[in-house]
Amino acid sequence: RLIRALAEGGTPLERFDRWLDTLIDILAEHPSSARLLLRSLFEDDDLTGQSPEERAVEKVIERMFATASNLLREGMETGLFRMASIPHTLQSLVGLTVYHFASGDFGDELVGQSLFHPHQVRKRKDEIKALLHHGLVTRSGEKR
Repeated sequence: RLIRALAEGGTPLERFDRWLDTLIDILAEHPSSARLLLRSLFEDDDLTGQSPEERAVEKVIERMFATASNLLREGMETGLFRMASIPHTLQSLVGLTVYHFASGDFGDELVGQSLFHPHQVRKRKDEIKALLHHGLVTRSGEKR
């Protein structure tokens, strides 16, 4: 779904927004996926990486990060996004998206409602895009 969201075309900013919306929708539709993704990224010391399932997950994660990297790079090269460290930006995106949905009761208490409630999912999309547009998008890339 993330790849298809990018294939619909548009400017790097339009595709980035669509990619974020899709990522957040996926995380919200599958409440355990954010925690599983974090575990696969950070707590896989006991895994050998040899099972078909592990290799499949690794390929999905690599493709997801490669796609996001390419989109950020394109936005920077076209001048729509300010020059920034792509690896650090990707780390920030993991925090803004994946951690949010993995935070459980802490996150629910902080926002005052289930993070998976449709209103909170929409609000998360809006908040992330506002934050990233302010910090990543150049003046020439802003919507007018």
